[in-house]
Amino acid sequence: MGLAEAQFVPPPGGEPRLIDFNGRFYGSMALAIGAGVNLPAMWAALATGRAVERAAPAMVGVRYQWFLGDVRRTLSDGDGRRARGVIDCVRYARGAVQSVSLVSDPLPAVRHGWEAVRRSARSPPRSYAGSAAALSR
Repeated sequence: MGLAEAQFVPPPGGEPRLIDFNGRFYGSMALAIGAGVNLPAMWAALATGRAVERAAPAMVGVRYQWFLGDVRRTLSDGDGRRARGVIDCVRYARGAVQSVSLVSDPLPAVRHGWEAVRRSARSPPRSYAGSAAALSR
C-alpha cells in the first residue's frame, strides 16, 4: 500500500491489466500514524529524494475506529438497540484513532453524525438478519 492503490487482474496467459485505481490515502492510515509510524512523511521523503528515516517499531495496542461507519451500521440495525449501539460507538471512540474524526475538532464528526441520523430517520431500517429470518419462515 502507498500513496495510491492499484488493482490488477491477469487475463489468462496475458499481462496483468489495471482495473481499479484509487489515488488517495487509505482510511485506516491513522492506525499506522497513531502507532508511531508516519507513513505519509516517509512516502513524501521518498518521492522528493530525501533520506527516509527508519521508523521505530509500531506501538502495540493502538485501536482504530471508523466512527461514522460504525454509527451508520448501528443506525441501520432494525433490532431496537440503536441507542445502545450509538453509545457503544462513542464509548469505543475514546482512545481509538480515527481516520477522519478528531477529538480536538469534533464539529465535522458531529455534523456528519447528525446527517446520518436524519437519513436513518427518513428511511426504514435495513436488517439483513431480519430479512433472512422472514425468508426462512
